[in-house]
Amino acid sequence: MVCPQCYKADMTPKQVIKHYGNGDLREAAYQLKYSENALRYWLKQNRVPRHAQKRIAAESGGKLKANGE
Repeated sequence: MVCPQCYKADMTPKQVIKHYGNGDLREAAYQLKYSENALRYWLKQNRVPRHAQKRIAAESGGKLKANGE
């Protein structure tokens, strides 16, 4: 579990879904090659895992920033 005080969410699941799926979770999951359940879990936790943030930041060309960048 991540310490809430130590974690600042620069990239939120809602931003990722909006960017990749135009608001559609299914489309975002398809574009990112993650399962829909993974994205639902991100939404439930209100955070994107660090490894996914790094990958998404690189693929988005800097439009979405990873935590700490």
